[in-house]
Amino acid sequence: MSAYAAPLEDLRFLFEEVLDFDNGMAALFPDMGIDTPLAMSVLEEAGRFCTDVLHPLNRSGDEEGCRLEGGQVATATGFREAYAGFVAAGWAGLSGDPAYGGQGLPRTLQLALDEMVSATNMSFGLFPGLTRGATEALAQDRKSTRLNSSHLGI
Repeated sequence: MSAYAAPLEDLRFLFEEVLDFDNGMAALFPDMGIDTPLAMSVLEEAGRFCTDVLHPLNRSGDEEGCRLEGGQVATATGFREAYAGFVAAGWAGLSGDPAYGGQGLPRTLQLALDEMVSATNMSFGLFPGLTRGATEALAQDRKSTRLNSSHLGI
């Protein structure tokens, strides 16, 4: 199996030179004190998780996949534990709404994390990616319902 190295220097270049993160994106989150050094610290930790935990499981995810056994979904070897670690480390809610347990960090960090997860283990990446999509759909539906109700005077 080939080794994975998180593209941290590429991400640093993207944040500093392309996005001007400190003067642009970080201004959207002034209360958090988010800047490029903090963003890079977060991404370095994400890179370690992807390298140390997800990349070694890539093969089992491809070869075993998920199965339905006795009405229960069985995941590939190691995926249950990896997902528990992913959630415990806060990666599942990185850009999620703090009102629902997320960290509320910029979506830019979420996209960088998603890239690393997909590069190391696409099979695993479907779990948090699909879950986040479902939570975003529910949040959007909640906003839409609130807007519709307010227009009706409810």
